[in-house]
Amino acid sequence: MRARLPMSVLGAALCLAGCEAYQLSCEDLPDLIASPAGLEIVAQEDHTGWGEERCFSCHSVERMHVHNCTGISEVDVAAIRALVDDEGERSCASCHGDNGVGS
Repeated sequence: MRARLPMSVLGAALCLAGCEAYQLSCEDLPDLIASPAGLEIVAQEDHTGWGEERCFSCHSVERMHVHNCTGISEVDVAAIRALVDDEGERSCASCHGDNGVGS
């Protein structure tokens, strides 16, 4: 009889192996500066999560704000990541608007 790894151990191992290898580059991301309202998410962008309160249910914290893709040198990605770490999903609206939740 072979020993089996619990699914939680297997899942964690796969995530650790894959998460580091799968980092989004700026080419993989939409150009928010060129979008209709800049950094703010608006209904006409056809954002599939429009009206959803829980940003992190679709957007992985580990993969967001890794690179400065704005072309604006003053953007401090480390400070943005620290803000997200401190405030969690509450921090999203300060730059990206209310995602249709307050509308």
